[in-house]
Amino acid sequence: MRPGLSWDLTFKCFAHNFHYDVFSDSYGWELDGVVVKKFNEKLTGLLMSSFFFEDDGSGGYEDIKQVSAQLDYKF
Repeated sequence: MRPGLSWDLTFKCFAHNFHYDVFSDSYGWELDGVVVKKFNEKLTGLLMSSFFFEDDGSGGYEDIKQVSAQLDYKF
């Protein structure tokens, strides 16, 4: 875990560029982020977000904004 984040949170961020068969044409960019909080040995919470941005608007794809929350429990 990186030092400096409050409440023992872990943050990760990823960027992706999606291409057609050739690198000269691109579908668009996606930016993903996740915040993880380990509450105890068995319970972990996640808050995830994804944002997709089409490059030029001509590919027929919509921009997408998505946020989700998740709780994981280990038995």
